[in-house]
Amino acid sequence: MRSGSAVAMQAKLDAAVSFAQRSQDALESARFLPQDYPILIAPRQAVAPKRNHSQRRVGSGGGSATMNQVLEQKEAAIAEDETKAQGVTSRKEAAAGKKAAVEEEAQELQDAWARCGVACMCGAVWPVVCLVVGMKRCATCNDVKPRVCVKRQCVAARRPLMLMPPPDLLTLPAPPEAQATQQQLPAEPEQSV
Repeated sequence: MRSGSAVAMQAKLDAAVSFAQRSQDALESARFLPQDYPILIAPRQAVAPKRNHSQRRVGSGGGSATMNQVLEQKEAAIAEDETKAQGVTSRKEAAAGKKAAVEEEAQELQDAWARCGVACMCGAVWPVVCLVVGMKRCATCNDVKPRVCVKRQCVAARRPLMLMPPPDLLTLPAPPEAQATQQQLPAEPEQSV
């Protein structure tokens, strides 16, 4: 078979058709489910490694070539970094404690309001005053507070709706030609009983 002849071209065409048919059969028989490959659904995020050592450079301070007392400077820098980290963790713990205390106090007020909101049901005697005496409950956010709630959405909800004009102002006057035709209409005869 000579290159470029009709027989060679027909053989190339037959080979291409059979390859395409085999590829199509392989694609149809292949079972691809995305849940089998979780990396395709949600690729992992690259996480930078956290360094444990101080990034601060330690020098001799005076530009000495012998680098006197470098070890002491490095240890002082590490100790300072540790004290800063301890201060940060203690402040975070204090903030979390304050937040928990505020949430607990708010829950206690909500419970007291549910019990004594309409009228005091706890039976508090004079020296002990009920928690909800003098408190107000916001109709929008349901917070129990000693004063009116000043949150932005609560203030917006308390604004009065636009006052409606009286009903006679809502009707438009009739055009002049309609008024003229109404005046020309004969009056309805009165029926006598």
